Amino acid sequence: LKSIDKLGKVKNIVRIGSNHGGDDFFYSKRYPDADYWALKGMVVPEDFEKQINYMTESKLPFEGAKLLLLPETPFPEGILIVPWGPGVAVTCDAIQCNHMFAPHTSLLMSLFMKLGGFVGDGIFGPGMLDFAYKCWGKDPQKILPPFLKKFLEEPWDILCPGHSFALQNAKEAVHKTLTNQFDFKLS
Repeated sequence: LKSIDKLGKVKNIVRIGSNHGGDDFFYSKRYPDADYWALKGMVVPEDFEKQINYMTESKLPFEGAKLLLLPETPFPEGILIVPWGPGVAVTCDAIQCNHMFAPHTSLLMSLFMKLGGFVGDGIFGPGMLDFAYKCWGKDPQKILPPFLKKFLEEPWDILCPGHSFALQNAKEAVHKTLTNQFDFKLS
């Protein structure tokens, strides 16, 4: 929290993943002047006291940003492309950047992550593949490549994932990971 506070005034609390948000109450109380943003269709507790700004392509928390919504999911998940520096891709569960033996990860968790397919720079999260697609009878190998191509064509080179650390000069590594994971080529 001290690191966040050192950056300056918090103006926005942004939720782009449906499977997260349990700490929204905490952050909304800590930063009472910040605007709260979510995706239409996300479950927000009835007693949540902040006004909810629902993101659309034309209404986003950052000027010049772009919102990409994952296709055909039973719950909303988005990626924000923010035009800061070389461009920042802000992700949640969809695109992750996990490494074995990261400073915050135990040996046991590192092994679990490797066995579960969670390790890689810009890997599409196995949980999202299973719970947003496969368990609903949908084939992510058919649904996701056009979306991922669009994502990779956007102007960004810093990946700021909800899981793990930000990755600079990321587009090439993310491109390689996703094209291997989904067996597609950019035209």
